[in-house]
Amino acid sequence: MSDQSAVVWTAAYGEPRKLGLLLKAAGRVRFTYDPDSGDLPGLSVVHDTAKLAGRTVEYASTDANPLPPMLQALVPPRAEGNLQRRVLTRILERDGAVVGSAADVEWRMLVMAGRNGIGHLDVFASDEAAAAHYGTPSEGLTMEQLADRSVVRLVLEATAPTADAIAIEKVAEVIKEQPSVMGMMPKLLVRILRDGGGTVDALVKIGSPDYPEVLALENLAYSAHALAGFDDDRPRRRHFVSEDGIELLAVERFDRKDGLPIPMESAFTALYAASAGKIQDRWSMNGLKPSLEDLLSKMSDPRAGISVDPQADKDRLFTRTMMGLLTGNGDNHLENHAFLGRRGRSRLSPLYDPAPMRQYHRHQMVSSMSFGGVAFNEGAVPSTLPEAILAFGKSCGLQKRGVASRLDRCLTATDGFGKAAENVAPRVGKVLAARIEGIRFRVEKAWAAAAGVDLAARPKPADPAPTFETQGPSWT
Repeated sequence: MSDQSAVVWTAAYGEPRKLGLLLKAAGRVRFTYDPDSGDLPGLSVVHDTAKLAGRTVEYASTDANPLPPMLQALVPPRAEGNLQRRVLTRILERDGAVVGSAADVEWRMLVMAGRNGIGHLDVFASDEAAAAHYGTPSEGLTMEQLADRSVVRLVLEATAPTADAIAIEKVAEVIKEQPSVMGMMPKLLVRILRDGGGTVDALVKIGSPDYPEVLALENLAYSAHALAGFDDDRPRRRHFVSEDGIELLAVERFDRKDGLPIPMESAFTALYAASAGKIQDRWSMNGLKPSLEDLLSKMSDPRAGISVDPQADKDRLFTRTMMGLLTGNGDNHLENHAFLGRRGRSRLSPLYDPAPMRQYHRHQMVSSMSFGGVAFNEGAVPSTLPEAILAFGKSCGLQKRGVASRLDRCLTATDGFGKAAENVAPRVGKVLAARIEGIRFRVEKAWAAAAGVDLAARPKPADPAPTFETQGPSWT
């Protein structure tokens, strides 16, 4: 095949099958569904493959989205410090690849490494390459082995600010075309051995000097969400620090079941596909757009097919947004929400990436998505936040008493969160605790307004404060 074409396969139903053919030409990417793909999950959750089998869908290549977003998610983000981006760039240079535009680079990286990532889509240069890939089993590791493995040490070396070409070359030799995950933190997708036998497909984050103690805080945030009790399908996880200080956070992948991929795509991809490419931004770049209300609208639209239970998913989105406010996670953009399952069976996915980020000077945003008619500016806590919360709750289909009940659970679950943050992250926890305190006061005001009572009527925080678990459900 030419370097302007590729094939997309999926193993979602066990036996790997071809989904279709990708062609890149003249600033556009075309995908033609295989004639026999009508029973498979589509390139996007909004695609009805029974109707699209044998047909072509087309996407414009733009600066913001050189590739269709569901495929762009398989390419490392364009960030200077992203390890996999640097590794793939080094491999292209070493192999003497001649690339022209930025879109050409994205395409080359997609064909080189766009497989075994999040979700069910695998991209290959040819059908022969697909057959070779599916015929190679992957190994399992314990957490201790992973922390001790040379790959993790090479990752830390290669992501250092002073990393040189030799360090990149070393890690390129070890991890080669590893699957990519969106985001700033170094990540690996691996199979971890359970203590009692068997394996867990996991996403493993590796601690970074740029974000000290963030993995301990993310682990704490998972605990707070668990205390709130809104997510019954919370993933198993393990926070691990080796004897020489290598920190890992391993979280079970819910896009895998018995080793098989489950279709999963970000809310951004779903909105992009459902709007025929009109929504191009992953967060509220231009004031109020896109907003969380835009996502709510598509959840309710049966033509989009992204939610089999829109009201339950709206409810879940409301509570997650409130928990994000109360734990300092303003990084709630459209890539950090996703839909799990194929069209007609899809639901809002379990929680992922709830890391508090407001303690870092580059990430002080209260919310990267607008809601309730409020646009959030960097670091500023809008005085109208209580009104925005009430308006957002109404948009989510909740009565005032329902809003009050959910806010009460969120506030109760995060009693003592600031203090706990100081304990698990002594270097940055105090900053986080101070920044969420003002948010908490405004959420309490929203609770009082929804409950129809004076703010003084709110019970004092429990003494002692809630106990936050440290490891989550057992690997076994």
